[in-house]
Amino acid sequence: MAPSFPDKQRWVAVLESVVAGSRGSREKTEADAKLLGNSLLKLEGDDRLDINCTLPLTDQIVLVGSEEGLYALNVIKNSLTHIPGLDSVFQIQILKDLDKLLMITGEDRALCLVDIKRVKQSLAQSHLPAQLDLTPYIFEAVKGCHLFSSGKIENGMCICAAMPNKITILRYNDTLNKFCIRKEIETSEPCSCIHFTGYSIIIGTNKFYEMEMKQYVLEEFLDKNDVTLASAVFAASSHSFPISIIQVSSSPQKVEYLLCFHEFGVFVDAYGRRSRTDDIKWSRLPLSFAYREPYLFVTYFNSLDVIEVQSHSALGPHSYAHLDIPNPRYLGPAISSGAVYLASSYQNKLRVICCKGNLAQDGWGADSQRNGSTRRKKSAFFICAKE
Repeated sequence: MAPSFPDKQRWVAVLESVVAGSRGSREKTEADAKLLGNSLLKLEGDDRLDINCTLPLTDQIVLVGSEEGLYALNVIKNSLTHIPGLDSVFQIQILKDLDKLLMITGEDRALCLVDIKRVKQSLAQSHLPAQLDLTPYIFEAVKGCHLFSSGKIENGMCICAAMPNKITILRYNDTLNKFCIRKEIETSEPCSCIHFTGYSIIIGTNKFYEMEMKQYVLEEFLDKNDVTLASAVFAASSHSFPISIIQVSSSPQKVEYLLCFHEFGVFVDAYGRRSRTDDIKWSRLPLSFAYREPYLFVTYFNSLDVIEVQSHSALGPHSYAHLDIPNPRYLGPAISSGAVYLASSYQNKLRVICCKGNLAQDGWGADSQRNGSTRRKKSAFFICAKE
């Protein structure tokens, strides 16, 4: 038994790499050919980038954040253009109301704002010797940031930024035309996920907490009185911490979340009460989660699960498909609905892939969920070259 979850992850990584290395050369060649033929972008050797995130800017251009800076990927031409003015880019979101990009950038992982107009102007001048400077606005008080999210609370734009031992809440001040810090709260564990509800913020640290935005009071989100949630309420005691919170239903009559822990996922309502009888069990130790309705993408060390999440009213189990992909990394939502962008690295090669959940249906395997067990069908690659 591994002493901790990170140790367990390292052991799994080693074992999976050994298993992958033992495959026959023919199988490896065929898998490589499938992946190579369905890549949006292929980078090798000195041209390779260490890509952290992507975000669609238009129906043709996807912003790419990497350790080497900010780039723009044209998904029609499969071309990559550097946008000068930023160092490492770790996360990107669009603030539509302000027409700005919110990012984590640089060695000090600072939160910053960039005008979308300047990004587009820089791209338009990419053929010129000198491009327009992006001139980002740096939040000097928000550095060492590893995660953020943004949303509207009572019609006011808010940002929740996570540092290793605290979260910082910022609100947009219309009079000053800038974001101002409203609250800083210490956390016992680094924040792993953030979700805006419209009236509160739900975060995952050692547990899931909900913060109401009038007095900024933090309370446990899960209902302790629901005995069926005991495994989730006390998950931290077995080193199974929150990884992600996903809103799977936005109906005003039935808001529903999937709370993802290291070992399982549980469905709850807006009050933290169980909403479905069965949990979802992961096939391996998960690294990240992404949801593009109705598909849940779960990345592991050398593979990917795609789960079609049934609506609350639907009968029958969730459907699964499993793919072997070398070192997958979730980058962001794709331009197409129900799809995500992934990076896959092998040896000295990196590929950016568009993965569409709705093309997996021929390979679905039903999840029996009997006695907590699951049954999945291995699927061929359901990856699209172009959108």
